[in-house]
Amino acid sequence: MAGHPDHYSREQMVAHWMIVLFVLMQYMMGDDVARWFGGLLEGEATPSGLGPIYVHGFMGALIFIVMAFRLYERLTRGVPPAPTTEPRPIQFASRAVHWAFYVVLLALPVFGALAVFLQSGFVGWLHMLTTKLLLLLIVAHIGGAVWHLFRKSDKTTARMWRQDPPGRI
Repeated sequence: MAGHPDHYSREQMVAHWMIVLFVLMQYMMGDDVARWFGGLLEGEATPSGLGPIYVHGFMGALIFIVMAFRLYERLTRGVPPAPTTEPRPIQFASRAVHWAFYVVLLALPVFGALAVFLQSGFVGWLHMLTTKLLLLLIVAHIGGAVWHLFRKSDKTTARMWRQDPPGRI
């Protein structure tokens, strides 16, 4: 693993905010996609509303690609260390949430694609259950970000907003 930089790279920041946008879009389409999938499982030859399912599938593929890139960046470039001012259990929880994001956001598109291709209600249920887990992770992540944002001596959130210093990529 690479060293621990003092902030995220421009690429890591862009990838982070792309994922935020893509996931938001996925949740906005969720009801239409669930209705389409229900029609598929009920044997409709061509379930209505193909537009949302195509967009949802495309966005899922993009999420998978961007998350794979983020994982590669994390493993090769590294990430800023957790603030040493936080208690160890909080540092552990923070790392656990971040790693869980990688697992969930890589698994979700796979579950979604398998549910459609296999026409499997069980895999569809796994996909839906994993979206609920993702919501919990998002709440935890936003809660942690807000906590750090309001700590005057803590510059943790700035690491995801600040650009690289000149001369660094």
